[in-house]
Amino acid sequence: MKHCQMSHEQAEEIIYNSVKLARNMIDEEKAQCHVAASIGPYGAMLCDGSEFNGWYADSMSIEQFKDWHRPRLAVLARAEPDLIAFETIPSQKEAEALVELLKEFPNDTKSTAHGEPIEEAVASICSKSSPDQIIAVGVNCVHPNNVIPLIERMNKIDRDLIAYPNAAVTWDAEKREYNSERPSIAPFIRSYIDAGIKYIGGCCHVDPNQIRTMRDIIDEYRPSERS
Repeated sequence: MKHCQMSHEQAEEIIYNSVKLARNMIDEEKAQCHVAASIGPYGAMLCDGSEFNGWYADSMSIEQFKDWHRPRLAVLARAEPDLIAFETIPSQKEAEALVELLKEFPNDTKSTAHGEPIEEAVASICSKSSPDQIIAVGVNCVHPNNVIPLIERMNKIDRDLIAYPNAAVTWDAEKREYNSERPSIAPFIRSYIDAGIKYIGGCCHVDPNQIRTMRDIIDEYRPSERS
């Protein structure tokens, strides 16, 4: 970023748009192709050719590799490529770190946690109830990034929509504890409102301060502000 004289946000936008541009071209050409997003090695950042020998792995831990790769993988995952390509990875340690990190980004924007297509699950449940028994359907305890893709698959359901995501937490079964990126949910709230979500809240690791901020945003955000 320093050499290109751009901000962190600008760099993320370029990474995100790289996937979207490829997707748009495929859609325009109606091509039978897939989009693969590329994640390169830590060594490429050092600009000394060490991506070809991996010497840096001797002085780095699995967690350090995960922390370094996580921001780029998060942006690419949000852009929804068909595949993630881990390329030119020179050491076993860095490869293992990437595989572990990938578990934090499950492909869960189309289905229930059990694997059923979410729109089919919701439609089936609503069809088995009286019209006045279910007033809203939606998602909870999901990553904030996954709310809109999941909700969009429910937009044909004749019910109000509800969402209360977690604070980007993932469950570590071995440690029996949650890992959390600890972002603020606040930046997502306006997009949730624009997506037609009527009831908005927070789940695991969303603290009272975040709830208060969400409430303020909802109170201040008026339809006239929307594009």
